[in-house]
Amino acid sequence: MPRPGRRRHPLRWLVQIYQPQPYKHSIALPVCAVDRTSFRGGSKHLWPGLRAMAAEGAVQFASVDDLRDRLLAAQALETARCLEEGVITDPSEADVGALLGWGFAPWTGGPLSYIDSQGPAAFVVRCDELAERYDSKRLRPPETLRRIAADGGTIYSTNWQLD
Repeated sequence: MPRPGRRRHPLRWLVQIYQPQPYKHSIALPVCAVDRTSFRGGSKHLWPGLRAMAAEGAVQFASVDDLRDRLLAAQALETARCLEEGVITDPSEADVGALLGWGFAPWTGGPLSYIDSQGPAAFVVRCDELAERYDSKRLRPPETLRRIAADGGTIYSTNWQLD
């Protein structure tokens, strides 16, 4: 954890390995307690496989817009799948649950409001574009969302009650 007043670069946590050092004054712990180390005084170094992974071409470069859209679209599509499967029946409850439950981007109004604000047709086109560019199956919109987009409807205007 960084000291108060110090910020760390967010990507640093992805590529650094932290080697913790044991406590100087440790207490006798039972054998089942696996972690007897502290993060104070440890040494840091980059993950050894990072260079090899980058050399193989496994690292994909993406624009900030693509990264944002991929993160938001993946969550919005999963929420739309929950509506399609009948796990959720009210879009407003799904939006509130996403905002308060897992912290979906608050400026969007929730994952389903995010789809409606872009327009389902534009959202489906963007998701297909991202799925093709990054070869991702999870960014493919479900058939129900495609149907709503083709009909010119919205998530909120669709009747999600299962009969």
